[in-house]
Amino acid sequence: MIESKFISYKKQEKIALITLDRPEKRNSLDSQTIKDLREIWIDFESDPDLRVSVITGTGGAFCTGMDLDEAGQGAVVDFNLCIPNYGVEVSKPIISAINGWAIGAGVGLVTGSDIKVMSEKAKIIFPEAKIGYAGGGVDQLNYMPYSVAMELWLTGEPLEAERAYEVGFVNRIVPPDQLMDTAMEFADKIKDNAPLTMKMLKMLAIEHTRSVKSQWLLTETRYIKPQLESHDFREGVRAFKEKRKPLFKNN
Repeated sequence: MIESKFISYKKQEKIALITLDRPEKRNSLDSQTIKDLREIWIDFESDPDLRVSVITGTGGAFCTGMDLDEAGQGAVVDFNLCIPNYGVEVSKPIISAINGWAIGAGVGLVTGSDIKVMSEKAKIIFPEAKIGYAGGGVDQLNYMPYSVAMELWLTGEPLEAERAYEVGFVNRIVPPDQLMDTAMEFADKIKDNAPLTMKMLKMLAIEHTRSVKSQWLLTETRYIKPQLESHDFREGVRAFKEKRKPLFKNN
């Protein structure tokens, strides 16, 4: 069993239950958490006794993206390494139980899941344009209309649970006290189905969208790396932490 300081990983009756447990940091992703989560996905994928996973968070957040304290110190945090089928292949079904805020890379974790159950009090936000760095996000175009994705991306404003359900981004919205029961109901319905068939269906869906994903990856060195090295990214992180408007210089 993999041991992680900030992630609980339990195996029960063919189901992997993964819980981000860093409430004092709102379940943000630092380098160690990213490494641990990646190893958990690899273990889940390789364990023949596991058929489906449920990922959630503790406290009032699902996952609030990259750890701004670490990023603000100049660390390059490649959170894509722990995003299913972006930085690590996961052919088995993943259910996300979105208990609270999903921000930035947290939205990536949600997008990388196959079935999405959301608390009616949870919210999704992709604030990268306000911070000055976006390392992904293109897959969201597969799950919501273009105009909704662009509103989410360009304004950096929250997407409420009801709206996320209306546009088809999530499968269910439920009261907070029903979230895990609903997610586990999905897992129970999936766990005894034919593994090879489920893998084929999931990988077929991924292949269907891979051309868009490949095109995005080709732009990485042209557009993503310059953001990490920019004044605007460092200023965006500082401003976000200081709760002020950033002064971007386009460099």
